[in-house]
Amino acid sequence: MQYNIQFDALDEENQNNGRLFPVSKDSQNGEHTVANGMVMPVLPIRNMVLYPGVLLPIAVARPKSQKLVRTAYEDEKLIAVCCQKNQDVKDPTFSDLYMIGTAARVIRTFDMPDGGITIILEGIERIMLGEAESDNEFLKAKVMP
Repeated sequence: MQYNIQFDALDEENQNNGRLFPVSKDSQNGEHTVANGMVMPVLPIRNMVLYPGVLLPIAVARPKSQKLVRTAYEDEKLIAVCCQKNQDVKDPTFSDLYMIGTAARVIRTFDMPDGGITIILEGIERIMLGEAESDNEFLKAKVMP
């Protein structure tokens, strides 16, 4: 199977000298901040931790999580990324998550041939989950920086 990927962000200087190109044009401009009590969608992840200032590729297979990621990417909204306590839980609830996580921005999404998506997240700020908000689409919670 062959994939064709275009790198529009590569300019002639970077192509010639082999330097890395930025994944995000505005990753450090301070546009995204977390306010106390802000409601954010919560993305549960397994077997990894996202830290502020780090870029992390993640494969997203759960339909709820895919909807969350696509919505956040299209609306350019932050999401809360929290680790699952038990990686074997298929459909985690708030009690299955650690309450400390990271506010993140979805930088890129890639549709995969198997129906899943791979995303690149940028950790923005450390957060703590507060009160859960009821939403049938995906998990949401009030967060505190």
